[in-house]
Amino acid sequence: MPKIDGYLTKEKILNVAEKLFSEVGYDAASISTISKLAGINKATIYFHFKNKQSVLHELFFNMIEQMENRLLPVEESGLNLKDKLRKEIDFLREKKDIISILLMESIKTNTRDDSLFQIAYSEIYNKKSRLTELANSKKNLFLAHEFFTGFIPILNFVVLEDKYRNFFKLDEESVIDNFIDVIIKSHYNTHII
Repeated sequence: MPKIDGYLTKEKILNVAEKLFSEVGYDAASISTISKLAGINKATIYFHFKNKQSVLHELFFNMIEQMENRLLPVEESGLNLKDKLRKEIDFLREKKDIISILLMESIKTNTRDDSLFQIAYSEIYNKKSRLTELANSKKNLFLAHEFFTGFIPILNFVVLEDKYRNFFKLDEESVIDNFIDVIIKSHYNTHII
């Protein structure tokens, strides 16, 4: 029974931390506040996590694991590319807060966190198992294409969609449909390899 309790405690810490990080920002959140909101002592948090950064890191990788478990490659999903992208974006919308934190942490100059790049590589590698077979020059070109025309634009869309829609007074369906059309034309229809 202790393993189940430990798992539930760890999940509670992650849920509280995700909510707190999204409400006040990563830098303003503290282990003390997480422990207070979770109703546990700090020692329990440190039993499960080395530090606040490791809590954040686990949140990021849990998101990717959930995504990989829920979303199959287009060939296996039975969906066309548009429907597959919509399903992926719908999932990422549920994780908008943690994605915002991921992007903000990655652009800070005083941090050594490379979670964004680890997640990107994991996602890119999973989409294209041939990556390991490619020559270095083609691998580098493929990675740049996937990262800058696929991965980052989709994350930015999820984070900025509401503000974009509200600023330009657009309806949700046309915004998502237009974005999917753009990402197909700019990313999927321009695959180099």
